[in-house]
Amino acid sequence: MMKYINPFIILLWVVLVAGCIKENRDDCGRCTLRFSYVGDGTTEIFQKKIEKVNLYVFDANHNCIVSRTLKQNELSTQSISLELSPGTYRAVCIGNAFEATVITDVNCGNYKDIHCTHPCCLSGDIIHSNDSLYQGSKEFAVPKNRELTETIPFSASHIDMYVEVKGYIETAARSTSPLKLEVNNLSTWVNFNNEVTDDELATYYPLSDVKKQSYVYRFNILKQTEHPCLKLYDSDNKEIFSMQLADFLEKHPEINIDKNETIIPILIEFKSIGVEVSIPDWAIEDVKPEF
Repeated sequence: MMKYINPFIILLWVVLVAGCIKENRDDCGRCTLRFSYVGDGTTEIFQKKIEKVNLYVFDANHNCIVSRTLKQNELSTQSISLELSPGTYRAVCIGNAFEATVITDVNCGNYKDIHCTHPCCLSGDIIHSNDSLYQGSKEFAVPKNRELTETIPFSASHIDMYVEVKGYIETAARSTSPLKLEVNNLSTWVNFNNEVTDDELATYYPLSDVKKQSYVYRFNILKQTEHPCLKLYDSDNKEIFSMQLADFLEKHPEINIDKNETIIPILIEFKSIGVEVSIPDWAIEDVKPEF
């Protein structure tokens, strides 16, 4: 008897959890959600910047009713079609949530309490960088038995950091114990309103690319620059340099941190007269791109 009951129960469950059951299917609306990202201009650059989308759709009671992960091969049309019952909804999309991102509490009922964060914030392990995160959201109403197309505009949740250190000479230990960069007081949480929160601050330890004449650190941080402090340590773990990021940005107003595609390029040079901090020559034009 059980071998007949189990398939029936499974079939019944599939029918009940569907967004629009058969007898009410005529009421459903087909909703096409289109993804868009234009950076700081008007040209579509979604395909260049975003390789993966985590899509969440919430009903009027803030219940998450759709959760989908779209990989790069599923984003060629920059859209997804859903069948939803008539009502009001909010779609939230997270772009580029890879190994350096976890999404928490999607069913907590409050967008301010749903967060993206680095998994090492939860485990206590070392953080090197954030993913190049983007976020988009849109509220929309699905009419009865009609098609609907909505565009979800994305914006950046991260800042690209480039730190180059020149002129620092150490012993042979340099090749095995390179200069260490620490970035303290970094915010590690961004909520589903794309707001960076200061609930927990962390220290990042960016990985270096050791070249013949310099150390180069490329990493991402979330869009918060008020508190971070950059510190350099030698192979004996002795602090040899310290700088507040906010002080650097105050001296270089040409770096606009309010843009979507923001890069903060920092050149630290050890010279006989002391340490000089500036913007690398290659970045003077790049910090003010046209789009």
